[in-house]
Order: sequence, then C-alpha cells, then structure tokens
Amino acid sequence: MEQADINLISSLADDLNLDTAWELRAVTAFANAAPEHRAYIRGHSQKRKQVDLLNELMQGAAARPGSQSTGAGGATSVEEVSFSSVRSTAWKRISTLVGVSLVPTSQAPLTAPPANATMPFTWGQSTESSTTNRTAAMEYLKDILGTPAGQAYIDCASTKTLLSCQLPGTGYSLRGSADIAICTSVAVEANVPATGLHVLFEVKKTKGAFNTFQLAAKLLAAHVWTSGLQPIAVLTDLMDEWCLMWPAAEKELKMYTCRDRAEAVGILRAFLDKDVLSADSTHIVHPQQQDAAASGRGAAETEAEAGGLLKRRRLQMGAGSGAGADVANLNDLLDFGGDLGLGEADLHQLRSRMQLEALLHVAAPVFRAAAAAAAADGSSRAEAVAVAGEEEEAAFPAMCS
Repeated sequence: MEQADINLISSLADDLNLDTAWELRAVTAFANAAPEHRAYIRGHSQKRKQVDLLNELMQGAAARPGSQSTGAGGATSVEEVSFSSVRSTAWKRISTLVGVSLVPTSQAPLTAPPANATMPFTWGQSTESSTTNRTAAMEYLKDILGTPAGQAYIDCASTKTLLSCQLPGTGYSLRGSADIAICTSVAVEANVPATGLHVLFEVKKTKGAFNTFQLAAKLLAAHVWTSGLQPIAVLTDLMDEWCLMWPAAEKELKMYTCRDRAEAVGILRAFLDKDVLSADSTHIVHPQQQDAAASGRGAAETEAEAGGLLKRRRLQMGAGSGAGADVANLNDLLDFGGDLGLGEADLHQLRSRMQLEALLHVAAPVFRAAAAAAAADGSSRAEAVAVAGEEEEAAFPAMCS
C-alpha cells in the first residue's frame, strides 16, 4: 500500500466529515483489497463514489472466502460462516472462541408499564422477506415504538453484508445482515449504518422460525461494529412472541422471552426513552442515573435492574486483554461518571482519548506496513508513519488532568 493511498483515504475522511474509526477501517480494507479494486478506487473521479466503494470493501472483505487477516505472526486464513447457517453446534464453537455465553433469564430486563392498547401486526400473504411485508413491518415498529431522537430505522435487506466482520482474536468471520435496525442518524447519513447500531430486529412470521443462536451471533457482530452504543437485539413475530437479547456482563448475553406483546412493547418503549444518545451520537447517556444520585435514592432501586437493559455492559470478546479491554473497562466506569463528579465534556475527552488509542493499536500493523512501503519508495514521511504505528502513547498527549 502506497503513501498516496493513505493520503487519499485521509482526504476523503476530511472532506466528507468521516470519523477516525472509519478512516482506520478503510485503510485496513484497502490494504487487503485486490490490486484491480485498488486501481478502480484510485481512478474514480467522484469522492462519494470512492467512499461507497471503500464501504463495500469494509463490509465484504472479512467475509470473502479465502480472505486473509494480518497480525504479528503474518497472514493467516480466515474461516467464514453465514448467519443463516448458525445453529447450536456453530454457536457453541463461536461462544468458545470469543468466551461469551448465552443465558436465558426469567427476570424482565426493565420495569415498565405494559402497552395494552397495542394492536398486533398483520402479515401479508407473501413471504416475510418480501418488500411488502418488510416495509409494513418497519412502519409498524415505528408506529408502536416511535423513533428516538438522533436515530433512524433502516431496512437491512438491501445491505447483505451489514454485519459482516471478523470476530476479535479469532480466525473466524461472520457474514450477513439483519432484517431491520435502529441506527444513529449520523451513521446512516454517512452511509456506514453498522457503526451506529443501537437495536437489531429479526422478524419472522411464526415462532417456529425463531433461531436464538443466529440472533446471538448477529448481536456479537453488532458489538464488533459499534461497542459504544452497546446494541441489543429483538426476535419477534410482531404479534405475541417477543425475545429480547442484550449484553448483561462482559462475557454474557442474556435473553428474556416476554409474556406477551403488551409487555414487550412497554419494555422497548421505556428502553428507547431512557437509552439516550450523547450530544455527539457516539455513546449512551442515562440522565436518570444522575437524577437518582442527586435525589438520594437508595441502592436497592438502582441494583434492582443490575444486568438489565439500562445497565448492560460492553462485551469483551477474545482473550479479554490488551488495549481493547482497557478501553472497555474504562468506558464501563465512565458510563456512570455523573456519580464521579465528571461533566459531559470531561467524559467525552476521556472516551475520545481511549477510543483513539485502541483504534491506533488495532491499526498499528497497517501503519507499519505503510511505513515500510513508503521507505522503499524513498518517501520523506516514512519515519512519521512508523512512529505512529510503534509509539502509540506518544500520538495522544493527555487530554485532561
């Protein structure tokens, strides 16, 4: 990969206001792309089209048969599996690889009044995946749940690789998409909805078509793409069968089967009302937690829903060590930063610093490879690129005292 390619991607990110996370993923995907794909992107005259092509590379590269992942030990082959093929055996292997278990629970994840007046969805005669049923299902969800501020519903059917990714610390990749999702508006507008996932919906005509192992695999993938929002997943027939799934602990997904539609809609409405986006749409803030502390309410009420939807955790996949784990542990602490006397600006600075450090740690092999290529070409910027990859801490001076 040439220095000019890195400069091209940086320029696109600056011109189209794309974040650092997108830029680093784009560099990685471009470095692993076939020569003809690189040449096509370089030669395109429209910046928006170049970004679209890079997005396609990012979503498809990890799931391509025979694709390679590069690490400290060199290139290794990646085994892929489609979500549609995940059954109990495949889930057991995935669960073992990433160290995350799936635990059914009989305790509702959030206390909320039931939405007794909610009418059931009426399925059309065509298949559940037909355009007619899919469009009607999304409109139904908007109607009964509402659209949270700063977020948007998307029909995932046209994005076949929305959730495609490689699971951290493994040679295992997942391929596929969801049915419907709620994402941050900024992620949708930037054409990278996977980076702003908040709620995944899997909709089936009958309970007999439910597959909780597929749902769990998709939720893992959602957390690979966007851990800052700690996404949840819903499996439903849009009538009286509703299953909710969320990360209750660093290594645990919990699943709750609602008693009926009224309970499910009540819980989801309360969740979307209280699970509020931060001002910059990068993470979730819970004002009610600060209100509880200010009013002096006891720990009993706060702990009553520990491990529930409003106290879910960032998943720790893989070995659970290194920069990623450090960032996640700090973020879990910062989620309740109001009790520490930290303002929103302080929380944003701390999160930004730690997230950038983690991203640079992940991208370090790419930067080192770019530095080597630049050195071979006699580039005067080779030393700067090498330093970026090898001296991560120096790249981010302390942002707050």
